[in-house]
Amino acid sequence: KYDPDNVEAFYNSGDIHESFQRFKEAAQNFKEVTRINPEHVEAHSGLGRNYAKLNLPENALAEFNIALQINPNLAETYYQLGNTYGELKRYQEGLQPLRKAIQLKSDYIKAVYLLGKFHTILENYQEAIVPLRKVDKVEPGFGETDFLLGKSLLKLKQYHDALPYLEKAVIENPQFSQAQYFLGLSLIKIGRHKESVKPLRVAVTADPDFANAFRYLGEAQQTLENYPEAIVAFENAIRIDPEFT
Repeated sequence: KYDPDNVEAFYNSGDIHESFQRFKEAAQNFKEVTRINPEHVEAHSGLGRNYAKLNLPENALAEFNIALQINPNLAETYYQLGNTYGELKRYQEGLQPLRKAIQLKSDYIKAVYLLGKFHTILENYQEAIVPLRKVDKVEPGFGETDFLLGKSLLKLKQYHDALPYLEKAVIENPQFSQAQYFLGLSLIKIGRHKESVKPLRVAVTADPDFANAFRYLGEAQQTLENYPEAIVAFENAIRIDPEFT
């Protein structure tokens, strides 16, 4: 006879449903486990993961926090907690759980990468450099590491250092308008205006409403004395952003 209080059966069922991406069914099974045994840390973590997949981030945060109250040594759960804060754009709150995940597991590249990414989003560019360089050393090309490193170095006015990372970023994704824009901007900052035109043109082609890219394209063309092209670029910048001067 099937025992409705069979924790192992419910947990295994949740695990199987999750592996087949049946997140609603997985959540139901993990929730039943936590009803039977409120101290079942793996079920709380599993429930959090599946709530996140079901676009229920606040519920996910609650379950991850319960799991960590029961066992504060779960690197993966700290990572999931930080990642969920990121999904909610609460990046500042996501920093501490990511740091904790790395403290527990120093080679946790996903957590190191996300820490660097959050710092970049928060414009903490100096703080972003160390984790992003670590990711680049251990696993080159991971995620958007090249772009994030290039952007952070550019924002710190380390234009020559930014250049190779941004060059790799546009090779990885030629239609990434932000990467093309920052590559063009870096080239302008080191006086290579002629070379900046191509990535800036790609940026405005990929994103026709990219006012800043039009602005710097205009500046590059003006410096090169290509005045008709400069006028067109500046007019586009003003069309998109009437406050552009």
